[in-house]
Amino acid sequence: MIHHSEQTSSVFSNLQQHGGNFEDEFKRNITTCNSLVIASGYFGVSVLEKYKSSLLQVAERGSCKILVGMVFHEGVSASQKRALEQLHSDLCQASVDSGVYITLRNYHGKIYKFTDGDEESIYVGSSNFSDSGFRTNYEFNPLVQEVETRQQVNAFIK
Repeated sequence: MIHHSEQTSSVFSNLQQHGGNFEDEFKRNITTCNSLVIASGYFGVSVLEKYKSSLLQVAERGSCKILVGMVFHEGVSASQKRALEQLHSDLCQASVDSGVYITLRNYHGKIYKFTDGDEESIYVGSSNFSDSGFRTNYEFNPLVQEVETRQQVNAFIK
């Protein structure tokens, strides 16, 4: 079951007085979802390493897709490239519907979609899949609750 309902807020700003930390919400949802889509402009190697086993567990339960949007034109360091390639290989071994994807066009948005059966939680905001996006930056990530907007987000990420 998706756990956003345990929160008293449907927004996460990395400030306690404004919904709290997005990484805490991410951790709650990743433990039970059977499908995860992350679409982020940037990523951090430390976050990939920190959540690698959880991402692989999601893939084994269903699918885990990570789209990184600013790599093709801006490039990555050697350690970032190795981390993405290894994660892609491991995700593909866990599930044929899983992997790391790089957009050919610059994509700077941030979408986190957790699915568990018929329940889905979609967060659209400013947090990259990185330590700064999850903890240190002043970010804002609302839970998308309106059905039509969720449908539009789903169409966009497909």
